[in-house]
Amino acid sequence: MKKILMSKILYSFFILALYTGFISSTPVLAQQEATSKKIVKYVDVRNNKTVSSAKILSKLKTKRGDIFLEKVVNEDVKRLYLMGFFSDVSVDIEKTEGGVGVIFVLKEKPSLGAVRFTGNRAYREKKLSTLIKSKLNEFADERKLKKDADAIEDLYKNKGYPWVDVSYRIDVDKDTNIATAVFNIKEGPRAVVRRITIIGNTAFSDRRLRKVMKSRTAGFFRSGVYKKDLLDDDMDRLKYFYKRAGFLDRKSVV
Repeated sequence: MKKILMSKILYSFFILALYTGFISSTPVLAQQEATSKKIVKYVDVRNNKTVSSAKILSKLKTKRGDIFLEKVVNEDVKRLYLMGFFSDVSVDIEKTEGGVGVIFVLKEKPSLGAVRFTGNRAYREKKLSTLIKSKLNEFADERKLKKDADAIEDLYKNKGYPWVDVSYRIDVDKDTNIATAVFNIKEGPRAVVRRITIIGNTAFSDRRLRKVMKSRTAGFFRSGVYKKDLLDDDMDRLKYFYKRAGFLDRKSVV
């Protein structure tokens, strides 16, 4: 009877110890986790033609001999995009003896081979080309091309084309992966200042206020080109003029 009672006590103690973690199965689980972790056996890159493999691999945190971590691979993909050389980055995982191989499959951006302009009448291509900061034989970077388009717009607006619109497209030769950047220019009509009308001024004459302004009407020796920036500057000049004269609440409206 005592033996049976003692056996029940020992059995109950074993169950309680296992339940509370006194006797733990952690070493077994740790061993299972260790064996389930995959080792990176090799790292490779494919389809790169212009950018060297050594330069690409130097940017990666995934290294041969490390434990394969999907999070690190995803971060590597972001790092490759940030290099600015690739339009697409994907990853292939190859099972191999004792681990996996990680291959980054790349698609390089096209190389800029030429720049063309369409719709330009006021300016020749030679003049417009001086505004282009994108370099030939480098990757076609859309951010730089957008800045180039903005620079062309600024040129036109400063010369009296307030409605100019400049866009661009990239034509790519699929066989050579060489791009041509085409800037499409819609000049619109040129605007000139024919008359300057000042309304609501009682303390000062039109003639006095026109002397404060930089905008001028078209004349025999003056082009009278309309410039939005110059008009905005004139508004500030008038406000400052009235403020100095004691009219603190004076407002100028175009």
